[in-house]
Amino acid sequence: MGKGKTLPIYSHRNQETLKKFYTSNESLIVWGSTSQIFQSTNISSENLSRRELELRTSDVLASTILNKQVEIQREANGRPYITGSSEKISISHTRSTLGVIINPHTPVALDIETTNRNVGSVKQKFTTTGEIELVRKVHSDNPEILIWSCKECLFKILPFAAIHFKDQLTFNEAAQPNNNIDFATIWSVNHPNFKGVFLVNSFIFDDLLISYIDTKPL
Repeated sequence: MGKGKTLPIYSHRNQETLKKFYTSNESLIVWGSTSQIFQSTNISSENLSRRELELRTSDVLASTILNKQVEIQREANGRPYITGSSEKISISHTRSTLGVIINPHTPVALDIETTNRNVGSVKQKFTTTGEIELVRKVHSDNPEILIWSCKECLFKILPFAAIHFKDQLTFNEAAQPNNNIDFATIWSVNHPNFKGVFLVNSFIFDDLLISYIDTKPL
């Protein structure tokens, strides 16, 4: 989308389709149906690729949250930022859901997955049997998708590329007792450019697993 182009904002009726979650660190997570969000605009989807549709819908959702027209750009590594604004943002798409997290001062990361997504065929690329068994104690229903979601957040929060999910991002420990709905887990990063740990928070809402980072490394 070209610079200076105005973006429509949701009507009150369409705002009611959005789900909102406030974190303890001043972040706001908002998510909803990608198609409903886009249909609330006057932008034509004709000749738009799925990626272009997602990008434009992200602009609309961020504009709605901040109550002003904004445009999202991407850095060379793909990390999104809001043009002319100090707010930090991260975006996640599933097949039918779009979500964003915005924080006024702290870098953030967001990942949204369906709880029943089957990643078994590719799990050897991002995790190990031992890690799965450890995470199963935290989330027994589908530990692989929790691992994937948390590592996606770690990938998004780290400011460099060439991150190996399996070897450089590893489960450390659960930071709270398991209730199978809300999770707080600690993950180690062992990368040539950074070594440390992050807290990743996750929760389940309906059929979605939502994970986020909005604090600095521990």
